[in-house]
Amino acid sequence: MESSAVSETIAECAQLVQEIEQQLGRALQEPVREAFLMVPRHVFVSQYYKQKGSKLEWDLVQASHTQIYRDEPLVTQIDRRGMPSSSSSQPSVMVLQLEALDLQEGQRILEIGTGTGYNAALMGRLVGKSGTVVSIDIDDGLVEEAKRHLFQAGSENVIATVADGYEGYAPLAPYERVIATCGLHRVPRCWLAQLRPGALLVANILLELVSPIIRVKQVGTQTLKGSFLPLEDVRYMPMRQHGEEPASRQGMRWKKYNELPRAEVELAGDLEALLKQAGFALLLHCLVPTVSSHYRWQEGDEQPKMYLLNDRSGETAIQVLGAGTVYAYRDAEDLLNGVRQAMRVFEQLGAPALDRFQVTIEEVQTLIEVDDQVFSLPI
Repeated sequence: MESSAVSETIAECAQLVQEIEQQLGRALQEPVREAFLMVPRHVFVSQYYKQKGSKLEWDLVQASHTQIYRDEPLVTQIDRRGMPSSSSSQPSVMVLQLEALDLQEGQRILEIGTGTGYNAALMGRLVGKSGTVVSIDIDDGLVEEAKRHLFQAGSENVIATVADGYEGYAPLAPYERVIATCGLHRVPRCWLAQLRPGALLVANILLELVSPIIRVKQVGTQTLKGSFLPLEDVRYMPMRQHGEEPASRQGMRWKKYNELPRAEVELAGDLEALLKQAGFALLLHCLVPTVSSHYRWQEGDEQPKMYLLNDRSGETAIQVLGAGTVYAYRDAEDLLNGVRQAMRVFEQLGAPALDRFQVTIEEVQTLIEVDDQVFSLPI
């Protein structure tokens, strides 16, 4: 690379770091800061998909350096349904996860979800020449492309290979750190056997109402214990197994709600506002494990109407109206009781944010705890 190009890249990386620090409102931890200054993002993203409005239609755009060195996620692959299937994550979110991992020289790291290879290259820089990053992905094409990117970036201590993330990667275990850059509906218990004692795991857990990122440490052969990162709006693409089609959510038959009997019910708090608080949504999942949310657009609406469901039929539901009022459809008493209980507990606990909760993952259950109150989390 010519000296002028090198100087330009250094300046662009510095600009990205500055934007990340502005977003976070603080300086980055020095090792992570140095990694972002030294690993050029443009090597890993040459083009991306830009969505046309709100439809699942996309333009493939040749990536300019101006766009690449911004604190923004970039969609890099679209599946046959028009849904994003791979991306380069938002750098400020990457920073928080990398800082949470507390990577050290000489460690062996497992990354689930190779993507473009950019995150693996950053971790390779953090663990140094004596360390190793093993990055696996289920998509053969993504892995081959990431290998080319990593070669261009000089990331010699990163091993990218095709594997099923649900199985981890036993051939090169054990690992001091594991990070999932895809979303998990559950933590595969086989991962625990691939961790060294005291190892850390950082992963995005996909629940219906909230998708927290956990940071847990191995404290026993089959036990992980830790907390949630203070991030509320992260939702990675779900991890898939070999041969598994991307999940598609079953469409709602909204017209039936026009005929179902309903009753207006007053609650003790504004459910619409509470559902925007990750701590409340987490508690509601514990108290109503089958709860899910759906949005309904109707002609003339400026905003979609929100519904909470508690069964697969869709008839046990409440429509969230705002200002503490809901419509209850059919036999929604159990769902309403769960909502009321979550409201009471959340208020009693002082409206805890995500990072006040502790999480324990065991072989047969996952528990969350706040102020000595323990709840079972259905993952």
